[in-house]
Amino acid sequence: MLTLSVLLGILVALLTGGSLKNLADADFRAVGWLFSAFGLQALLHLAVAKDILIIIQWGWLIHLISYGLLFFALSRNLHISGVRLFTLGVALNFVVIAANGGRMPVLGPGLTRVGLDEYREFLATGTSLTHALVNKATRLDFLADVIEFSKPPFPRAGMGSIGDILMMIGVFIMIQFLAKSPHSQLSESTE
Repeated sequence: MLTLSVLLGILVALLTGGSLKNLADADFRAVGWLFSAFGLQALLHLAVAKDILIIIQWGWLIHLISYGLLFFALSRNLHISGVRLFTLGVALNFVVIAANGGRMPVLGPGLTRVGLDEYREFLATGTSLTHALVNKATRLDFLADVIEFSKPPFPRAGMGSIGDILMMIGVFIMIQFLAKSPHSQLSESTE
């Protein structure tokens, strides 16, 4: 859903006078840290990762470390409109993930309602390194993936959290700001 927010943000920015050049020239700091965070999360989603013992044993910690890297990257960019809201969303997701052993809880009946029974069955096996089904032991379940995104109006069905929604709004606002702010003006306003 974050990808949809990025694409919609770019489209709206271009239709309202924004520029891809402004986006490309934006002074977004700590990009390497950001890519490292996403790289660790991508590693946990690889099928091969489920066969590597050290990743299986320490997947929860790798997941939490990826959030630490993400927080660092975002902290370097709080001067950009939308990043604070995005960071709040990340923080809410981090809290519920940390409270549940390094995995984001997902509401099983919600998966069924949006047509993702196969994913529900996969989560029921307990082999996901990043997600687990909501159960009686789940902490802070109101912050978990309990919000249903069905198609239509979304291009893909899925589940999300309050944090995900804040992240989507934050990234949309950030793209509007960056696309409409020439790089030189953005740098001057942050000094």
